[in-house]
Amino acid sequence: MSEPKNVGRRDILKYLAAIVGTGVVVGAGTYFLAPSKEVTTTVTTTVGGGGGVTTTVTSTVSGTPVKPEVEYTFWMADHGSPGSSFWAPAYKGVEDAIKMLSATGLAKINLKHTYTNEDYAKEADDLKTAVASKPDGILFTVPSDPMLFDATVREGVKKGIPFIALNCNDPRPPEQMMPYLFYVGENAYEVGPALGRDLSRWIKEHNSFTPKNALLCNPVAGHYIWETRLRLFGEYVKNNFGANVVTQVTGIELPKYPEIIRALLTQYPNTDLIVASGGALDAMWSVFAELGKKPGKDILVVGIDPTAGVMQHIKSGEIVCCFDQQQYLQGFIPVLMMYMYLRHGFSFYGTVSTGPFIINETNVDRVIKSAEEGFR
Repeated sequence: MSEPKNVGRRDILKYLAAIVGTGVVVGAGTYFLAPSKEVTTTVTTTVGGGGGVTTTVTSTVSGTPVKPEVEYTFWMADHGSPGSSFWAPAYKGVEDAIKMLSATGLAKINLKHTYTNEDYAKEADDLKTAVASKPDGILFTVPSDPMLFDATVREGVKKGIPFIALNCNDPRPPEQMMPYLFYVGENAYEVGPALGRDLSRWIKEHNSFTPKNALLCNPVAGHYIWETRLRLFGEYVKNNFGANVVTQVTGIELPKYPEIIRALLTQYPNTDLIVASGGALDAMWSVFAELGKKPGKDILVVGIDPTAGVMQHIKSGEIVCCFDQQQYLQGFIPVLMMYMYLRHGFSFYGTVSTGPFIINETNVDRVIKSAEEGFR
């Protein structure tokens, strides 16, 4: 077994750039250090909607104990939930990046994490608390009216705190946007057209009918990314298929979805195309059979944000395709790049797009494997 080797700073930067650029993640520490002995690294995170609980995460990696070169405190404020299958990969990405920086000796990152389960006003309050605590860097989401966060971010920047946006960004023109470093997440303006193009492909390759009545389900009123996705998808199917488009706010309470979709499909009985979140599709699936609709045959189904159930339905041909924004990267990249900015002054610019990535019958098996490994 080879002895541990020293890695120069330029090599470290090169490796980090390769990891961020490709989205490839390897075992924390083993990318940089030859195996020598078992080492337990400890990462402390504070989680909760406004203070929360401190949790200690321990991991065992192969390598030589190394003293961190620097220590930083990051605050992550988002509108998600740790119990959500959607947010779990993003939070795993954050945790993996922190473990890697710790195991390699590059930095010890103390993370304070607040989440609000779609309560945007609460997230705005959390962001104020974050700025008041003066961390070294702040990661945050912008799921609704950017003016909820604008003044707070500008105040933080004046105090010398750098910000990175993830998952949802400020949609305003550059001269009006909040002064965060950059954004890591989907390009919302490309999601609808990308789904529409793959729907067109599927119709052609499967000799399917062309849909004429589309029902678009928006889970969150006022969530500009959902509204942008569905509006542009609706424009695509209207312009390319001549379809009538109905958009409904359906809420985020999944137990209510069967009743809601049953009512909507009764109100719009000619619906032959439906778009909804993956969780919503799981919850409403039984209603299709109840109403005598056969997904993939007489109603075309398109998903946004996959679940295990959605991916199985893609395999069986019952769901055409699903948009995936690769949430793991939305957690992993900002942590690494906040470190790179603080330590070396490096920063991306503009939007680092993690989507649209379209899951369909051509790649679903690989995506399922990635999900089983915890990355989706």
